[in-house]
Amino acid sequence: MSDQPIESSWTQVEKLTKIIQAAANSEDWSTVLNLSSSRHHMLQTHFEAHPVGPDSADFYRLHLGHMLRGENDLQQLVRAARKALMKEGISMQTSKRAVGAYLNASANL
Repeated sequence: MSDQPIESSWTQVEKLTKIIQAAANSEDWSTVLNLSSSRHHMLQTHFEAHPVGPDSADFYRLHLGHMLRGENDLQQLVRAARKALMKEGISMQTSKRAVGAYLNASANL
């Protein structure tokens, strides 16, 4: 990403953000978590390649505010994804225990 112009690099981050939001709307929580990690890395790479400074000030003045307003919503989606996956994991563990108990009981008959 570092060889990309600032606009292209930023567009890639915005596209990934939209994909994460669509995954959340579909309640595809594992995709939300996986892509949010990729987005974080992509943002780090973007700012390493295009730091805020006199040459990029106008670009960030136009684009950064919008991204920051949506950042809180995105963080809430990530928290919801973590909670949903934790609940799913607990449900799976409970089901496994129930099946194990049933199989043990059946074996003892």
